[in-house]
Amino acid sequence: MREGSETQRGPLTKSSSRSSSVLTAQKEPAAQKTPAKSAEQPAPKAQPAQQPRAGDPDEEWFQYFSAKERDPKAVRTAVEKLFKAKKYGEVISLTEAALATGQSQVWMYDVLAYSMKLDRRDEKDIDRVMLSAIDLRGNDVLNLLLTAAYLADIGGTAPALKLYRQASVLEPSRPEPYVMGLKLAQQLKDYEAVEWAAAGILTNAWTRDREKRHRDAEDAANDAIAELKKAGRNEQALKLQAAIVEAKRRDLIIRLEWSGTGDLDLYVDEPFKTTCSVENPLSQGGGVLVHDGLGGKNKDTYDEYVCVRGGSGEYQVRIKVGDGNIVGKQGRLIITRHAGSPQEKVEKLTVSLDKETRPVVVRLDKGRREMPLVAPVAEEQAARQTPQHEVMARLFRGAHSAQRHVAYQFANNQGAFGNVRSVAAQTGFGVGYQPVISVINDGVTLSVAAVVSADRRYVKMAISPAFNSLVELSTFAFQTF
Repeated sequence: MREGSETQRGPLTKSSSRSSSVLTAQKEPAAQKTPAKSAEQPAPKAQPAQQPRAGDPDEEWFQYFSAKERDPKAVRTAVEKLFKAKKYGEVISLTEAALATGQSQVWMYDVLAYSMKLDRRDEKDIDRVMLSAIDLRGNDVLNLLLTAAYLADIGGTAPALKLYRQASVLEPSRPEPYVMGLKLAQQLKDYEAVEWAAAGILTNAWTRDREKRHRDAEDAANDAIAELKKAGRNEQALKLQAAIVEAKRRDLIIRLEWSGTGDLDLYVDEPFKTTCSVENPLSQGGGVLVHDGLGGKNKDTYDEYVCVRGGSGEYQVRIKVGDGNIVGKQGRLIITRHAGSPQEKVEKLTVSLDKETRPVVVRLDKGRREMPLVAPVAEEQAARQTPQHEVMARLFRGAHSAQRHVAYQFANNQGAFGNVRSVAAQTGFGVGYQPVISVINDGVTLSVAAVVSADRRYVKMAISPAFNSLVELSTFAFQTF
């Protein structure tokens, strides 16, 4: 039917050939108009609904991609130009034709969904496009989070919440599914999802914004409990309340306190042969160094280690003494086992700080962890501790924009995520400062440049003495976070 339709339509007009000219200056040869082969063939006016209208972008882009394999870079450039020109219908026609002819690229589903949203297409069609992107990307947690964020941004709240829950099943220790899912659950008044998200946030002891996240989760849970009781759903309210109490349990908490201007560092060797410290604040043994204090301020002179679910066995607590003075050369360890449960037990120890400080052995029975966590890859671990990943930073801020999304897509030309470092450099997230090291001479220096003549009979020397005096040198201390 498509070949017959092209035969009846005739060659493309000048105005209708602009779509394909975005990709290449050489226009595809148009089909020539041919007379009807048989009288039985219906005339063009007999079935106008089956004939493509002149300048139909859907048909033109389909013919363009059907002709041959197109350069992916040229396709990306064309979409970018059309999107900047706000020709969202053209973007939809182009991407749908590319997908239909087997010339898909990983970014196409996201751009297609955003273009359909801006073109005010049917919401069901938009949801179907985004769910197709999931099938293409597979069960990758980062891509699931990105797709969920897009769905939430364009109004697909319910399917976005399902994706966040799916991501939390694949990687329970990630904060993003719970944090973003909690907001959607509150919007939908989905109290079961509120229980999942609030419990997930309270269960994990993350180092960044931990206290604020926990307060928000408790507030959301308390609001949901009050609404359930008001509606007479007391059984569900009690279930949610019990889940929150269970989520706030901690198998082991170790807090090191001291007084003075000095600095102490806490190291905890866990039963799984893993270590939690300032260098490795998120250990595979389930421990998190939630606070690394610095001497000088009373409210900051403490280190705190939290293990929500720890393994049974012995924990070796080591204390490293840094620069500065520690009052009495002593520190205090506050050890809490099974916090938040009926078996909670608190123990306080005074530790003498000297060059040969021996490790303190802490025994934990009935730990709830049986095996260590899977080690995250370097890029994922960096995204958790310092959100260099542009997408994750946008997720936390809740800032989503179709225009910026397409700009990010084509700035990298690497699909939905691209390279973490290149995206961070473009967006300003995860920026560090590289020190510039210079050499300053003190005293008398003599620079000599020698030039030998061609016949090797003479040597010309340029002598440049320099007299430098270093008047003052100021030193300062810095802290790493």
